[in-house]
Parts: sequence; structure tokens; C-alpha cells
Amino acid sequence: MKLIQKMVLPAAITLAGLSATQVWAAGTDAGTTISNEATLSYTVNGSSSNATVSATADFKVDVKINFNWDAVGTDLYTATATDFGGTEYFVTSAVELTNSSNTKAFYALTVNGTSDDFDVSSSTYSPTATTSSTAFKYVLDTDGDGDLTEETVYTAGASGDLIELAADSTSYDLYVLVPSASVTATDGGILGVQLNAAAAEVLITGNSANTTVTDDSGSADDADVIQFVYADTSDSAGNTEIIYSGSTLGSLPDFTVDPTDPETPSKSGIVKSSVVVWDPFTGTRDDTAGVYPKAIPGAIVKYTITVTNNGTGAADTVTITDPVPTATTFCNVATADTVDPTGACLDLAASDTAALSDGATDNSVTPDTSASTATNISVAYGSFAAGYTSDIVYYVVVQ
Repeated sequence: MKLIQKMVLPAAITLAGLSATQVWAAGTDAGTTISNEATLSYTVNGSSSNATVSATADFKVDVKINFNWDAVGTDLYTATATDFGGTEYFVTSAVELTNSSNTKAFYALTVNGTSDDFDVSSSTYSPTATTSSTAFKYVLDTDGDGDLTEETVYTAGASGDLIELAADSTSYDLYVLVPSASVTATDGGILGVQLNAAAAEVLITGNSANTTVTDDSGSADDADVIQFVYADTSDSAGNTEIIYSGSTLGSLPDFTVDPTDPETPSKSGIVKSSVVVWDPFTGTRDDTAGVYPKAIPGAIVKYTITVTNNGTGAADTVTITDPVPTATTFCNVATADTVDPTGACLDLAASDTAALSDGATDNSVTPDTSASTATNISVAYGSFAAGYTSDIVYYVVVQ
């Protein structure tokens, strides 16, 4: 089990919300021997005697386990997927762990995703993104520059790295890393996590090796044995402190469908529509002339799939598949003249319909229709930029 060594700040640094004169009351170092000697002098037959008698009582100072979390700042961290050692993570808002125990302590950090409302600095957030990952990591901003990618990445969990804190000290800003592959979210979603800290070991004055933390509340007091006391009795577990952290997720693609307006491309990521463009009796649709063909056998129906990325980040390897409906056949240009003399029957077409400010289109939104067949429409995009729309159009003949 790896121990984190480089993260102790002096006691003079105060936590947010504490006064400048506040100090952590760790008290006498655990393991210290406190000795007290009583002496007795006496006279014999009224004559003074130089003889004295003494008695000594010694006891060892026990370990007080006391620690707490504090949020850093009042706002959620706005996180984009960031690479740490070849894996992308979302970063939660910073927290600090304070050791008010009367000895150096080593804390185990475990993290759980939460789908419940959580509080950060007295503000309540409802998470809209969820994660089931158990592969949480964390980093400490040891130089305070905000660049977390240059920091050491530690493993959270019961068997993960321990956070080492001297008595009367607080950690550097600590950020939890959540694997992006495990997060289900839309752009602007709120991700929440629960952090659990527990003292696992302590280094007692005079010892060269760490001592495992135990619960001695049910043991009789022993002056010769260093025992453990959990100072925070408000928590039923005694040796557990919990805090919530989270982040607002940014630079994500968003192809979700707005249930209140599913047919508006600017609100929904995918919209599909159909219109009859020709039938063998009515002819070609002409709204101006009032010509409206019907979906009878032999009619040609035009399908349009409008795909819009309403997020603020690009999406990779976007694929749209649409099986050609039963009771229809894909209408291709080879049979257009025999099926529709007007030429309304066309090949599958897909294009980027959103223009940049200079009138050009974004080359990253390039549809590939090569995987389509007569029974299955397939359009792939190597990258789909934020704010862009692509129309996929194909025609079928009603059987």
C-alpha cells in the first residue's frame, strides 16, 4: 500500500471559515509518558529526618482520532474530460482533509458515485450524470497552480494509497478523478461523488513503525497501553468522515431528444420525418398547386433524418443506422426512370448543412454512406462538431 508523503501544510494555515487566530487542538502527542511523583518527609521523636519516601504514577497519552473535511470554494468545478496517463477523467471540485488528531495519521479514501442530491458549501445540487465506476483516482494540487496533469495520480479505495497528515495539518487541495468512460451525461450535467475518509494507521511518538487504528471504546483503560479514542462521536461509525463533491460537465456532445419538442432539430439531437413525394396516380407532390400524393403501393416516400449536436464538444465515431422499413424497398437511381418519371427517386444523400460564419462547412462533419445497403441505411461520422447539423435523406417505394 503506497503512502503519500508530500502533502502537509503548517498549522498556521487556517481553513476557510475559521478565524485567523483559530488553531487545531490536537493536544499532547500520543505515546507521551506523563509521570508524576509524590514525596513524603517525616520526623522521628520530634527530630527532623532527611529521609523521604516517594511514589510515582505513570500513564501514556492515548491516541485521539479526530479529522474533518472542508470544501474549497463555493462553486462546482467545471470539468472537461482530461487525460491523465492515457485515461480520460472528469475532475470534481476540490476538498481538504484536516488532521486534528494528536499524532501523525494515515487516511484511507474511498469514493462512491451518487445519484442523490448533495450539498457543497451549503448549496444543494441534483446530479444529472451518473457513474458506476469503482476505478476512482485522486490528485493533490501540491504547487497550487491548478494544473493537475503534472501531479501524481493516486488510487482511491480500501486498498489504495493512504493520505499522510501530521498532527495539526491539512492536505493540499484534493480532487477526485472519475473515469469519463463510466460517466453517463449530457453537456452541462452535474456529477456528484461521496468521499469517505477513515484513519487507517498512525505513527505514535517514539515508534518507528505505524500502528493500525483500532476501536478501543469497549476496552478497559490501561495506563501502560496506548489506546484509541474517536473524538467525533456524531458519526455512528466513529472513524468515518463523509463529504460530497461534484462537477459541472462541459465540452460534451449532446444528441438527446427533448421530450417536450422532439421534432425540432435545434432542441433534439435526432429528428426523423417522412413525406410522400410521388404516387403513380397523383404524380409529384406540389404544395403550391395543391398536389398531394398518397402512400399507396408504388408511391415514393422521402425520409429525412436530421442529426444535431446541441452540446459544446465534438463527438467521435457517430453512427446512424436505419433499417429500410418492411413493405418498402430502397429506391435507387438505377430504377428511378422506371419508377418515377419525374426523377424524384434519388440515391441516399447525407451532408453537413450547418455553415460557419464565413459560409464554409466544418470538415470534421463528413458523412460516410459507404456501409449502407438496400436493406439498411448506415451513415458514419469520424467526428461530429458541436453545434452542427447533418441531414440524411433516402427514398423508399411502397410495395
